[in-house]
Amino acid sequence: MNTQQKRVGELLVKRNVFLTGPAGTGKTYTVKEIEKEFKQNNKQVYITVTTGFASRNYENGMTLHSFAGLPTTNTDIKIILNKLSPIVLDRLKSVDLLIIDEVSMLKGETLEIVHLLLQHAKSSQD
Repeated sequence: MNTQQKRVGELLVKRNVFLTGPAGTGKTYTVKEIEKEFKQNNKQVYITVTTGFASRNYENGMTLHSFAGLPTTNTDIKIILNKLSPIVLDRLKSVDLLIIDEVSMLKGETLEIVHLLLQHAKSSQD
């Protein structure tokens, strides 16, 4: 079993995976294979990236900010929660697998906010 297959298996049993490596080692290919595997199992997958340009690597890629409805300036979680659109809230509720490409380019604060938004959406009964 190769490294890519191991990562898919880990995700299927709900483990977090950090996939890293130099250019040309198959990271994007692996992400696409993971997406394919999850979709075959009727799971909702979102591939997010740090920049709009990077989203071109994926058929349905979007920025993490777009996925989570994050403003570019305000990081007050209460304000963000109050301004969440129904579309974003539904997206947050429905996601089974969130892939963040180039996660190392994000501030820890941004990841924490996304974590809080997902917790809120997954626990809400709307």
